[in-house]
Amino acid sequence: MNLQKIKTTQPLLKKITGICIASTLIVSALQPLGLGNLAPSINVATAATTPKLSVPAWVNIKQEPLTAGAYLRNYVWSSIRANKEIHTDVSVVEVDLQNAYVRLDVMTGVNNQTTIKDSVRDMANSTGAVAGTNGDFFNTQSENVPMGADIAQGVLMTSPQLETPGYYNFAITADNKPVVDMFSFQGQVQTADGAVFPINGVNKSYYWTESPTVHHSHDNSIFVYTNAWGKTGRAVDRNANLKEVLVQNNVIQQIADKGALPIIAPVDGYILRTEGTAAQFVRDHMHVGDPITSTYGIIPQDPTKTYDTSKFKMMIGGQTILVDNGKPSAYSRTSAEIGGYRSRTGIGYSQDQRYAYLITAEASNDSAGASIAEFQQIMVAAGVWKGMNLDGGGSTQLVARPLGSTTVSMVNQTENSYERPVVNGVGVYSSAPKGSLKGLVFTGSNAVFLNEPVTFTLKGYDEYYNPIEVPADTKWTDASGIGTFEGNIFKAKKTGTATVKATVGGISQTLKVQVIGREDIASLSLVPATPFLSEDATIPLTIKVTTKSGVSRTISAAGLPMEISGFKGEINGDKLHVTSLDGSTMGQIVVHYDGFSSMLTLPIGTSTLWADFEKVNPTLSYEAYPVGVTGAVYNINNEIHLQYDFTGGGASNKASYAVFGDPEKGTPVKGEPQKLSLRLYGDNSLNMLRTEAFDKNGKLQRIDIVKSINWTGWKTVEVDLSSLNLVYPISIQHIYVASPALGQDERATTGEIYFDDVIFSYKTALPQLAKNQVKLTINKRTITVNGTSKTIDQAPLNIDGNTLVPVRFVIEQLGGAIKWDPKEEKVSILRGNQLIDFWIGKKDFIMSGTAATSLAAPQIINGRTMVPLRVLSEKLGWTVTWNDKTKSITLE
Repeated sequence: MNLQKIKTTQPLLKKITGICIASTLIVSALQPLGLGNLAPSINVATAATTPKLSVPAWVNIKQEPLTAGAYLRNYVWSSIRANKEIHTDVSVVEVDLQNAYVRLDVMTGVNNQTTIKDSVRDMANSTGAVAGTNGDFFNTQSENVPMGADIAQGVLMTSPQLETPGYYNFAITADNKPVVDMFSFQGQVQTADGAVFPINGVNKSYYWTESPTVHHSHDNSIFVYTNAWGKTGRAVDRNANLKEVLVQNNVIQQIADKGALPIIAPVDGYILRTEGTAAQFVRDHMHVGDPITSTYGIIPQDPTKTYDTSKFKMMIGGQTILVDNGKPSAYSRTSAEIGGYRSRTGIGYSQDQRYAYLITAEASNDSAGASIAEFQQIMVAAGVWKGMNLDGGGSTQLVARPLGSTTVSMVNQTENSYERPVVNGVGVYSSAPKGSLKGLVFTGSNAVFLNEPVTFTLKGYDEYYNPIEVPADTKWTDASGIGTFEGNIFKAKKTGTATVKATVGGISQTLKVQVIGREDIASLSLVPATPFLSEDATIPLTIKVTTKSGVSRTISAAGLPMEISGFKGEINGDKLHVTSLDGSTMGQIVVHYDGFSSMLTLPIGTSTLWADFEKVNPTLSYEAYPVGVTGAVYNINNEIHLQYDFTGGGASNKASYAVFGDPEKGTPVKGEPQKLSLRLYGDNSLNMLRTEAFDKNGKLQRIDIVKSINWTGWKTVEVDLSSLNLVYPISIQHIYVASPALGQDERATTGEIYFDDVIFSYKTALPQLAKNQVKLTINKRTITVNGTSKTIDQAPLNIDGNTLVPVRFVIEQLGGAIKWDPKEEKVSILRGNQLIDFWIGKKDFIMSGTAATSLAAPQIINGRTMVPLRVLSEKLGWTVTWNDKTKSITLE
């Protein structure tokens, strides 16, 4: 075994310390080492410079019933942020609390266990919820239990934290009235001899109080743990003077001599966890076999409030209040705790207390997220009179059951493309009786291609909008005759609009389906999985189509006619297999659909092994940022193991670096690589993997390799470098694990990743086109090519102000090729990486996969195809010189 461990050197430690000192003095002048641009900056535009919105600020784009008394409504919220217009996707589940067939309740972990996290989707499906969202905040470094109160089905699962002011809760009273308020807890145990001792909580992990004093939550305290606590350890950060007591049926069954009982509390009992003076109370007053009484409950923090909390149907803990009296409120907790533009989750109710709202705002590639202040505006727009913040960021998940479905689906896109397990959530439940078939729901595309097999499915719902089984005798037809059905699979034979109809149980549902033809397409492109060809490579191909009506679809390339040239290969379904590149300078693939053609030109690629850490093994060292972060880098069996421990370093950006070569200069990379790939063993930490490279000008470039390590095991990961505008050559300085300060509590603080086989890939230059010069004169058959006169049989013409030229002669002289299709009367021009299709007598043409229109249509004159010169010059990038005196044109 080749075992190498490299620790931080003393000079490096001094360097990092210096950086930390500088950052405390000149914050704006320093980007933390290796983590620049990870956290968003917040800019406030002045009224004088703030642009106006181009769209309404609040737009309802879709709504659908979930069950009787519950709707899912989707909105786009727009605003101005840093003088730029932004758009955020917002989803709202509206629940009518006056509807007897719907209720809100808390979903708690796996199998109702507070200590076993689960995704919102799994919690909803396992409990039969028709919709749900994530719930309370939780400490990811402890036993993963809610920080606030949790009442599910009227049973207290966890109590609020004591002496931590500002945390709000949402509850439903016995008469179905919503409540948003702050609550506390009180309780006591009474022993057989009449002695009493206060209880400080139920099913709580350890925490630190804030006011009036700061101390450990379990100091000198008794806490109750029920069967809902699904672990044998309780508040396990310490065992100082710990003593636990098992109670069943109000009788003491067992008292630990010292320490914890290695059991989970039984269904008919509970465990008292005691420390310090509370443990001494056990020694003085409790004995096995004695009866014991424990009484406890939730109380309002405001003693003037008169809630009957013992009859609350549900309660979920949250954080700061956000909306009060229909307006953004002052924060009860500092907004800095939940800063940045993130995904958000909130809950609230309407002014008349009839409706409850579950609300999420999405942060994704297509949605701008929200600051906490922006989320207040969103909640007000959604109709909230009083509402509070729930856990957000990577925890934000909203699920809903589509009409006719039996299970829920994700509504929002999560921040890390990962459904994070959370401690609890708010579920929407239906108790409606089974009804009769009311309606049908189609699933299937409404824009299809010729001969594409499209599966349509049919689901039913009853008068309560709950799913109902559809009888098996569904009849599928296409009234237009454009396509045919085999069972529920539709295949179109002609272009146009099909009317797909399903009939069952006397109820029919129709769907208009566009069968896309050439005239409908705005653009069609062939998309390869890699940007170049390499020997023996297998490259998946997809087709991206956008119609003139704005519909976009990505489909498999399988089944579409394709031609390859410039190399040897074969098309199998939707994959291109390269068999030989001998003598190749580039490769071209042309795909055809209903007369619409598009060409993909790929350069020849080469790959270079930059490091395999055996034969090619750059010098390695280790760095960390900031002071307090620790780790190490190892070479084990020719694989790099990079460890990190982010528990230290405070609330800042953190990184653990593998350093290549000179720490100030890095290790050079030859040429101009277009792609970086490496084998990576992920640890499912949700941390980032990045690399840092110096470019030709000495500028440090930070490149994301993986934005979220959300898997365990080996995987080959790739980075497209071609879009980063790097100034070559570059030198790799670091490959490192990073944890930005924003959302840091959602990622693992310790772990280890491995990587190996760092490869850079390159593309060769495309062949140079012929640089000929062609001179033509209107109405003259004599032309000049590179100074040599030639005679052609059809002169250029000016027709209605448009110059038409003989296409074959001009294109061939300028290094292109012509193909004629007599059946379609189509002329195809191929020059370099460009393909143009013209049709005789039609102004519409296709240029490199995009539909366009010219001012003049091609014509056949004296047996020669004449095309508009303006199109050729503009689309092929020629330089055109016009001499008005001689009526001559020079092309080059």
